[in-house]
Amino acid sequence: MKVPSSKAGEAWVATLSPKVQLAYWEMFALDTLKEKAREFPAKFEADADGVQVVSAPKGSGLLAGDRLLAVDGEPMFGASSIAFLRSWLVWRSKQRVACKVRRGKSIVDLVVDL
Repeated sequence: MKVPSSKAGEAWVATLSPKVQLAYWEMFALDTLKEKAREFPAKFEADADGVQVVSAPKGSGLLAGDRLLAVDGEPMFGASSIAFLRSWLVWRSKQRVACKVRRGKSIVDLVVDL
């Protein structure tokens, strides 16, 4: 059995439906669904002292135990900051963000790739 490529399959499916101009917001929704949301390359945990890095991939610059103080100048305080960071990254066009972390007794400025 010969299976067509995705592009050929999409072209065939397009012939099955009537040609209808979608409203702006419907097209926006379809385009948004196709986008992949950016994610921060680390796992966080919120506690009374703010946001702590639980794990981070090697080479990201972040280390487990770092306290995330700010991302691109936006202060990080706790659980609401983690939710804010996730939703904020959806709208980011930059490939990198500036982070300020407390590592032990030092404050470290990093640039983190998304």
